Amino acid sequence: MSRPSYLPTGVYALDVWLRQFISKLPLYAHELKIEDCEIKELEDQLQMHSHLLQYIAWLESELDKQYRFKDSFVEGEICDELQTALISLPRPTPPPAVALGLVKRIAKLVKRIKNMRLYTETIGIDLGIIPPKTNKNAAYSTKPEIVIILDADRPVIKWKKRGVEALDIYVDRGDGLGYVLLGTTSRAKFVDMTPLPKVLTLWTYKAIYKKGNQQVGELSNPCSVAVIDSLASME
Repeated sequence: MSRPSYLPTGVYALDVWLRQFISKLPLYAHELKIEDCEIKELEDQLQMHSHLLQYIAWLESELDKQYRFKDSFVEGEICDELQTALISLPRPTPPPAVALGLVKRIAKLVKRIKNMRLYTETIGIDLGIIPPKTNKNAAYSTKPEIVIILDADRPVIKWKKRGVEALDIYVDRGDGLGYVLLGTTSRAKFVDMTPLPKVLTLWTYKAIYKKGNQQVGELSNPCSVAVIDSLASME
């Protein structure tokens, strides 16, 4: 079974999509005949998906620490004292086990939703299971494509200018404040210099093109990355 086109391909983008989709299901549960137990099952699936992302990020952080310790051991000065370098962050605690097949489960539910008599295109757009209509003839109708990489633990937002002057970047740090404006950049790379958290946290970014003082086009798809101040965690 191929992945439905409404599901993002990036693992962190999928996690953000799932949160938005599942949080809105109760709004249409009555019209679309979605049972509470079905929503609860999806919430458990989301919890497991988020845990796996955190666990993978934890493993990558631990591996990076091991490599850095190895480099210090191999390349360090003879008189340097051996430091305690292999201090590990607490391993993320796994949630209760759930059944496999997250994408197939979502696809099956969405197919059922779209066949319901009271289903509308507006509901589909709100749930994120069909793309919103766009004016193909409008200038800047294509939304920015952003990529997040980590450089020395810091998120770096990369984008292609495509003839526009600048980019407004928004970030959701999972602190309950939602998306807030991070900054405006005319460079193809933008480094988020916000102090890093001491525990593994998912930061999600969106961006929109800017021409002069006006935003143009559409917001990009969300792009997420798990961040942590790995040096602080070793102190």
